[in-house]
Amino acid sequence: MDTGVIIDRGVLTWVARLSDHYPTLEVRTGDAQLEAQDSVLIAGLIRGLVATAVKDAATGIPYPDPEHELLDAAQWQAAREGLAGVVVNPVTGKLVPAREQMDRLLEHIDGALEDAGDARWVEAGLKTVWERGTGATRQRRAMEQGGMSALVNLYSETLTAER
Repeated sequence: MDTGVIIDRGVLTWVARLSDHYPTLEVRTGDAQLEAQDSVLIAGLIRGLVATAVKDAATGIPYPDPEHELLDAAQWQAAREGLAGVVVNPVTGKLVPAREQMDRLLEHIDGALEDAGDARWVEAGLKTVWERGTGATRQRRAMEQGGMSALVNLYSETLTAER
C-alpha cells in the first residue's frame, strides 16, 4: 500500500482474514449461490467452524496445521469438484467423497451449531443442497440443458422470486 501498487488490503488474494474495519472475520469463498438461504447456510457453517476453533483454542485442544500447499490444493479441488465429487481431506491429504468430508465437518462443529441454534437450519439447508445441487451445479445444469435462455430463466426464478 505504501508503494501505491494497491489501494487497500482488500485487493490482495486471501480466503479468510480479520476485517480491517469491523470486528468480524471475512471469508471469500463459494461465490455461486443463487439464493440467500444458500449464503446463510455457508455463514452458519463458517460460524460453527470459527466458534469451534475458538473454543478448542481456549481449552488447549490442538488443531491440525496442514501445509499451505495442501490447503491451496484442497481449495482448488473443492472449487473444481464441488459437493458432487471428491475433495481433499485437509488433515490426511487424501481424496474423499465431498459428502463424507462434509459429514466430518458437521460432526466437528456440531456443538457450536447447537449452541448457536443453527443445527436444524444447517441440516435443512444441506438437505436441500444435496437434493437439488449447489448454485454452481444448478447453473451448469441449466446451461447444458437449455443454453443461455435456461440460465436466464434460472436466475429469474431464484434471484428475483419471493419465497
